[in-house]
Amino acid sequence: MPASIFYYIFTSLCRIIMAKQLQNPLKLFYSYAREDAALRLELARHLNTLERAAIIQTWHDSNIEIGTEWDLQIQEKLAEADIILMLLSSDFLYSDYINQKEIPLALRRYDDPDDSVLVVPILLRNCFWDISPVSGLQLLPRSGKPISRSEDRDTAFTEITKELYHIIHQKKGPT
Repeated sequence: MPASIFYYIFTSLCRIIMAKQLQNPLKLFYSYAREDAALRLELARHLNTLERAAIIQTWHDSNIEIGTEWDLQIQEKLAEADIILMLLSSDFLYSDYINQKEIPLALRRYDDPDDSVLVVPILLRNCFWDISPVSGLQLLPRSGKPISRSEDRDTAFTEITKELYHIIHQKKGPT
């Protein structure tokens, strides 16, 4: 068989795989306090590799469309999410909206055996989250050290990105 046929088959398979990925990226929702927007953006820059590969599609409140009711749009996106990142800080835990709307919906979905949502708390800044409603969930970074206290934030965010990629790989299969 000529090499050109192998090349054709290989490139065709690659296109099929890429098309499949583009059809089914997992929807990722950022739950965070506005005071932590800069850290959320840093995390988003690291997760962008997964977004560009069509593995995830991210959403946060800065994506709220002009002229729409923000509460309804947040609730809708939270209900559609495959992955919910809870970016923990004292401001996150202080927010009435997060405590009354986002956390209860995320945990109801998490507790529903028919729902496969992943809820992942990420410790951005030092806070007493030990008795919060999300305290029973596995925290990232696994060391329990807040991102803001890391000597190298890029390394901490890269580790989180790798952990999320591993979780997605298990949930979705090879990407």
